[in-house]
Amino acid sequence: MEELNESIKAFWEIETVEDNIPVSDELSYCDEHFQKTHYRNSERRYVVQLPFRPNIAPDNISLSDSKSLAVLRLEQLWRRLDRDPEMK
Repeated sequence: MEELNESIKAFWEIETVEDNIPVSDELSYCDEHFQKTHYRNSERRYVVQLPFRPNIAPDNISLSDSKSLAVLRLEQLWRRLDRDPEMK
């Protein structure tokens, strides 16, 4: 029985998560942002605002060329669906 107790004790020592892991400023900001902005909508889904860096105004954020890439992917998807009417 003593051997079993020692094995269980060793298991929990290995599996214990340390609470004193250093947290970066960005992670702290994201945690705080989540706590302040999350809620559940009428469909019981969580809604959270994106955590933009505080020194960058959301109006100044550029998504670069993501729209043209999304359009290209959509066109590829339409072509694929045209080849497979059952999937379409």
